[in-house]
Amino acid sequence: MKSTDLMIGCWVTNAGGFNVKVTSPMLCDFDNRLIILNPIHITEEILLKCGFLGSGLYYVKDQVYIYKEYGFSETVFEYRYNYTKIKIQHLHQLQILYFALTGEHLKIEL
Repeated sequence: MKSTDLMIGCWVTNAGGFNVKVTSPMLCDFDNRLIILNPIHITEEILLKCGFLGSGLYYVKDQVYIYKEYGFSETVFEYRYNYTKIKIQHLHQLQILYFALTGEHLKIEL
């Protein structure tokens, strides 16, 4: 994951396996070593913890619809607008998309 993929407030998993919120643009420790962060994969459970409603085919919150795709070896979620589809695999991607569409930060109860 690149630092340009994140914004302050995004949730990620640290090297210890704990879910943490990015609170600073500095992604290095005191010895100037890059802090290892891993993305949190989107699941139906996480969508519900983010306040989305629904199950099965799609989830919605504040007019933002996230669709579940079937037929893949792993669960795939995507945002659709007209004929455009944006694949969403990780929580930080959902947070950035939601912010871009609504101007509000996504409230998450992890």
